[in-house]
Amino acid sequence: MKLFLKRVSFWVLACAAGGLPAAARAQFSSDRPGYANSTQTAPHLQPIVEMGTAFTFDEDDGTSLSAPSASIRLGLGTSTELRLALPNVTGVFPEEGDNDVAFGDATAGLKVAFEVGRNGAMSFVPSVSIPVNGGDATGRLEWNWSYSPNAFGLMGNLAGGTVAPDLVLGEGSIAVTYAPSDPLWFYLLGVMLWVEDEDPDAFAGAGMGYMLNPALQVDFSFDVGLTEGTTRLTVSAGLTVLLGESAAAPATAPVAPTAQLRRPRPPGVGRAAP
Repeated sequence: MKLFLKRVSFWVLACAAGGLPAAARAQFSSDRPGYANSTQTAPHLQPIVEMGTAFTFDEDDGTSLSAPSASIRLGLGTSTELRLALPNVTGVFPEEGDNDVAFGDATAGLKVAFEVGRNGAMSFVPSVSIPVNGGDATGRLEWNWSYSPNAFGLMGNLAGGTVAPDLVLGEGSIAVTYAPSDPLWFYLLGVMLWVEDEDPDAFAGAGMGYMLNPALQVDFSFDVGLTEGTTRLTVSAGLTVLLGESAAAPATAPVAPTAQLRRPRPPGVGRAAP
């Protein structure tokens, strides 16, 4: 049962894919792609919509497709945002046996972010699940950090939550990012995911984001499992839209890049994405 939960968790983790480096993020901060949530919040009373899809390939569990990994973020000031993630749908297509469809829970939470010195930032993201198919509500707390003195940056996260009332899930990540130009950025990522009384699972990944205009970002990423029992390969793509912002608006001058990456959380752990 615990092995199944870990596998399903990372199927959903790979669906949405931290966020865009600040040099390419003139108008807003996306939580896609990657693993940790960003260390910036949505603009005051201006919504950000994020969505994506992921294909997972595994010799044991077959192919899975997850979508829409949709979330809405609304700024409540300069350092706080309200967050709502819609239920995700994952279809599993094994080589043998029947196909299956799993529905995740909705999640609601807050993000509180603040700067640390000239080049650093942190954010805290508490969240709770909203069961849509019965079951128990669960909770989660995440700490995210980023440091970016120049075009290269570092970021990471630590988080803990529950996938069932008596089953604890932990996670941690660290990534190196590089923003060679204003609209384009890349990252390399390592992730650890563990369930109590089980050996941790390790993953590695990479991805990129590109700002088509000041209100629209597209992203692409992939992950590979490094330990026995993990999902072998996940490929995902998505987009982030800042509503109410003119796409023709000129981008502001770039600032020091801040690498921020996120993956959506497992079903019932209290967060949605990417």
